[in-house]
Amino acid sequence: MNSDIGWNDIKEQINHWLKAPENGYLGSGFGFGDKLASFLKEQPNDSVVNQIVSKMQEDIPVLKQRKVSINWVVGNNQVVIVVDKEIETFDFDTLSV
Repeated sequence: MNSDIGWNDIKEQINHWLKAPENGYLGSGFGFGDKLASFLKEQPNDSVVNQIVSKMQEDIPVLKQRKVSINWVVGNNQVVIVVDKEIETFDFDTLSV
C-alpha cells in the first residue's frame, strides 16, 4: 500500500462508497450501495463482479491502479473486498443503504 494513503483510509472510503446510493450526490454518479444490496441476493458471477469493481475504481480514484476483487455469500449480508493483498469484510447489516 502507498504510505501516503493507508489501508485504514482506503477501508473508510470503501465503507462510505458502500453506504452511498448510486447518484447519491447531486451531479455525481458516486455510490453503488442500492444496486450492490440487490446484487448480494444473487450468486456472484464474473459479469456482476467486474461491474462492481469497475464502478468502485471509477468512484474511488485511489483504487484505479490497484488489484481489487469482491466476493459474497448469498444470505450472509457481508461482502469481502480485497485490495492488493489487504482483505476486509463489510457487513451490510450495519450499512444504511
